Amino acid sequence: MDFLRKIYIILIIISLSINLLSADIQYSFLLDKSAIPSDVFMRKITLKVHLGNCSSCTVEVDGNSIPAVYNSATKLCTFNVDDNNASVVVVTGINYTGGATGACTKATLYNDKKWAYSFTFDDDYDTQYTVAYPVFQEKGYRGGIAVITSTIDSGGAYMTGTHLDALYAAGWSIFNHTVNHVDDGTGGYSGIRCSGSQYTIFNQILPAKQWIENRYPNYINTYYVYPYNDMNYKSCLMEQNWFLGAESIVGDNYVDTFPNTDARYELRRQQFYGIDIVTFNGWADDAANDSRPRWLIAFTHSVLPKNEPPSTYFTNEDTLRAHINYIYNTYGEGSTRNDMWFAPSDEVLMYLFTRQYLNVTPYTLPTSTPTPTGTWYTSTPTNTGTATFTATNTSTNTSTVTPTDTPCGWTTLYRVNCGGSQYVDTQGFTWAADKAWTTGSWGYVGGNTANTPNSINGTQDDPLYQTERYGSSTYRFTVPNGNYIVRLLYAEFYCTTSGCRIFSVDADGTRIISNLDIYSKAGYCAAYEEMHNVSVSDGELTLEGIVGSVDEPKWSAIEVIQINSCSPTATLTFTETNTIVVTNTLTNTFTNTLTSTNTQTVTYTKTLTDTDTITSTSTRTFTFTNTSTRTNTLTFTSTTSSTITRTQTETVTGTQPPTWTFTDTSTNTYTQTNSSTPTQIYTNTQTPTHTVTGTSPATWTNTNTFTATVTLTWTYTFTRSATQTATLSYTFTHTETMSFTVTYTNTTVFTSTLTPTNTFTPTASETITDKLDFNKNYLIITYPNPISKNKDLKINFYLTKTANFYTFKLYTVSFRFILEKKEEKLFKAGENEIIIKYDECLKKLAKGTYYYIIIIEDDKGKKVISKIQKFMIL
Repeated sequence: MDFLRKIYIILIIISLSINLLSADIQYSFLLDKSAIPSDVFMRKITLKVHLGNCSSCTVEVDGNSIPAVYNSATKLCTFNVDDNNASVVVVTGINYTGGATGACTKATLYNDKKWAYSFTFDDDYDTQYTVAYPVFQEKGYRGGIAVITSTIDSGGAYMTGTHLDALYAAGWSIFNHTVNHVDDGTGGYSGIRCSGSQYTIFNQILPAKQWIENRYPNYINTYYVYPYNDMNYKSCLMEQNWFLGAESIVGDNYVDTFPNTDARYELRRQQFYGIDIVTFNGWADDAANDSRPRWLIAFTHSVLPKNEPPSTYFTNEDTLRAHINYIYNTYGEGSTRNDMWFAPSDEVLMYLFTRQYLNVTPYTLPTSTPTPTGTWYTSTPTNTGTATFTATNTSTNTSTVTPTDTPCGWTTLYRVNCGGSQYVDTQGFTWAADKAWTTGSWGYVGGNTANTPNSINGTQDDPLYQTERYGSSTYRFTVPNGNYIVRLLYAEFYCTTSGCRIFSVDADGTRIISNLDIYSKAGYCAAYEEMHNVSVSDGELTLEGIVGSVDEPKWSAIEVIQINSCSPTATLTFTETNTIVVTNTLTNTFTNTLTSTNTQTVTYTKTLTDTDTITSTSTRTFTFTNTSTRTNTLTFTSTTSSTITRTQTETVTGTQPPTWTFTDTSTNTYTQTNSSTPTQIYTNTQTPTHTVTGTSPATWTNTNTFTATVTLTWTYTFTRSATQTATLSYTFTHTETMSFTVTYTNTTVFTSTLTPTNTFTPTASETITDKLDFNKNYLIITYPNPISKNKDLKINFYLTKTANFYTFKLYTVSFRFILEKKEEKLFKAGENEIIIKYDECLKKLAKGTYYYIIIIEDDKGKKVISKIQKFMIL
């Protein structure tokens, strides 16, 4: 029995030891949002705090509990702060046993997801509400509508205002797609310009922004979508600073670094056209499995019901549902991975702004300062103690190595228009005029120049390809050591056959292009591009054209892009630590004196206002009583360490707030506490609400409303004594507010007005001109599109005069020339058709997207070249 009793006692001791070793740990942080741009009206952020070894964690934001998740593997407590006005965050690790750093980091994406996906619907077709919205709603997903404001409620295929309002109420975003989506008739590009045009940013974009914000007063239109992907006015739109960013051309986006202004006004997206579900699902696979966090944006126009065959630029319901189900079950909430954040584009962009400009710093919770609230006198024998303090200040230097991540990304150092003058391209980038080499700068060494007036196929930036530097020539660029991408642009306007010009290119002595034949790659007067990675270790990048087996090397344009490093760098920080040792020796002398005891009470009041509910929260009052007792000598040592780190990093370290240890002591203490009583406050508020629709009489309704408000008050009371005694009390303040509301009701009176309308019906006629050209009033129509097996491709177009020959040239999506068909055919002034036989030209082609141009020639040798056209093969 004695043995069992000993074992029992040992187990009790072990249990008590474990309880003493495990305790809670707490860190607090201040969220400073002052640097976030005012247009960012959604300022939610996901934070992660390192708590070491704990059983769980809790989080309070301004005194309110929010959900939090503790990961025992990473030791991180992760939580979302969605309140735009949040200021103080308190994170507590439950049953803490060690290993915490208190480091707080901002997650790359909301809810700590790996990649983001957004879906935009252009041109506000009503099927986006009637067909697409239910598909999204099944999975709880939200998208964005790019609105042409003049088409809302205009009838036909466009969306009604009621449907647009319903999407907004469901959390969908509303994007700016101009007032009229204008086209100047030059081949499918918008006529919007900065100024000096019929359509400018001031009469097409600004009014649309005002329309959206007037219709939805709590919403700021921060996001723009370019009509026709026309980028000619991007720079002046950026200068106006109306938007945080804009969607433009095809491509991918990365979110591990904050995009610069230029990149934010060129957010890339993918075309969700047709029924190619394999390609659509492949976008998600690529984004989800990328080593860097990617942001995928898809867009389409009308969504046809069920499996109805879609025309160009559209898709159908079955295809959209299949894709949404795929991403939901593979990467979304229906999967085990669950690492995709699906949200409208402007919401993702506002998260990136919040992540960039939110400042998170350690915060110490406020401490109390005693203020007297009552005085009383007692006649008691009192011990008078004389205290002697000895302080020793020891200063030490401690070195700390802090890893600092250098943002990844790319920076263009040089853009050169070889053999030509300065040129600003269609994306707003400036290409410098060609110049000779100078030390410490850049330029060419050797060579001659040539140019052509011919238009260049496959590009909108013809001037970059219409000039060249040819012959034995070299380009030298002064650059920092590091990694680069060299982008070389070419167009062959001298050779008209393959094998006419063959040359190579070396970068710093390393061969990057071997035996290049531009004509065989792209054809005559067609854009061709090469991109290569280059490393520089001597401060200079040298590109040398190497003479090949035929003719001489040439350059059309050169772009040098620096690749920024992603690897962390170590920062050595010296921290000064001050250690203060305080020794307190108390000598007691017994005297019988009249002693005055003063009880001091500190009261903190924090008022929380909730407009929807009444919450009664307890108020804690702490009372500390100091009582002098007879002892011999009391000696204690207090050590305070202070660390100052002067390193700006993404990671901030919290400071554990002070804790109190309470000891029960039997004392006779009288505490006088002033408490407040409920006070009724009468408030007369007159709020006129005006709804103006048509012409109507007005009625006024007076409404008296009583609003009960509970004010939460914390009261801390301290009473001096030799030991600390805690007293918990609660104080409630109940306030009732009566508000007087005046409501204005407008009753619509409908008036029927008959307005005579004159309708004119034009009669089509053929116009004969001397200039061979495509009629700008009619589009080149490709049908069927997409084309399936054994179907011939038909091309309809209008000419201004008669012609005798045509040439059909076919290219891949990367503009690689793959086929040419020439034929003599009589064309009339007016509508014409060309048929490209499937068995003759298209049978051997793989499924996918292709581009083509047609060249029309008359009997005098005059030619006209079409804009680039596109079709798909299924």
